[in-house]
Amino acid sequence: MELAPVQSRTVEVLRRPPATFPDDFVADLRADLERRLEEIDPPSRVVLSKGRLNLLARCEGSFAADLAGEREAFAHRRDTTVGSIAHRAAQADVARHREAEPRELVGYALDKMLEDRALALFWADLSGIERSELLAAAVRQLVLFREMFPPLDPSWQPLPELPMTVRLLDGRVILRGRPDLVLGIPPQLPIDLKTGDPRPEHAEDGRFYALMMTLMFQRPPVRVATAYLDSLELAPEEVEPRMLARAVDRVVRAVAAAAELEHGRDPELTPGRYCAWCPRSQTCPVALVPIGGD
Repeated sequence: MELAPVQSRTVEVLRRPPATFPDDFVADLRADLERRLEEIDPPSRVVLSKGRLNLLARCEGSFAADLAGEREAFAHRRDTTVGSIAHRAAQADVARHREAEPRELVGYALDKMLEDRALALFWADLSGIERSELLAAAVRQLVLFREMFPPLDPSWQPLPELPMTVRLLDGRVILRGRPDLVLGIPPQLPIDLKTGDPRPEHAEDGRFYALMMTLMFQRPPVRVATAYLDSLELAPEEVEPRMLARAVDRVVRAVAAAAELEHGRDPELTPGRYCAWCPRSQTCPVALVPIGGD
């Protein structure tokens, strides 16, 4: 099959040879990580995801609010709904080996997602024109996904939305993640699908996935990648020891911060545009959101 230029670039990234690691690398990595966590001695269970790690990088106050369960339940918005429908349609596209048309896949994805009552209520409040616009946007994203990725060979074992859990210190620290797409046997390449502009935290998300997969599958993945559908850009990063060490440091810092906050230390507050989504923004002394505000 002749590939489009962007698809050829994607295949080239997938086929690059992996880095080499010593035989005892994974065992030593896990032992060092658990030793550092044991020195912190977290007083209660700490669950970390890529989102929670990103909250800490932005502001300890937002991280503390999330640990305390203060964040409001997820609220559907138009942009997130488009992305969710397109992601679900892409999963179906992978499963069907590109046998269905994009509109059919988007319709299937929507039908499945409307089983969620919260989304069904959000969808019911939209006008017919608004629904059509959102579905058209989801179709566009699926078409761009197809332009970026060739039909995935079954030998690559594509795994959409692979749930991953790593338990450390007998479950006192838990790492959780779910990359949008994983390719390889055993899984060697986690890929996150994004819309919008690249942000530094996207690379950190990939490194977190690489660490989780290294610990879970007992071997490092070959590389990680972020696929930006709006621009057809692919941002790969090779998995090597320094990258995994960076991901370990991030986990250790997060557990240490969680332990200190639970012991009563006040969080360090850092204002930014993300204040608008923080549940403490109306009472935070440094928040950039006006009281009562917009």
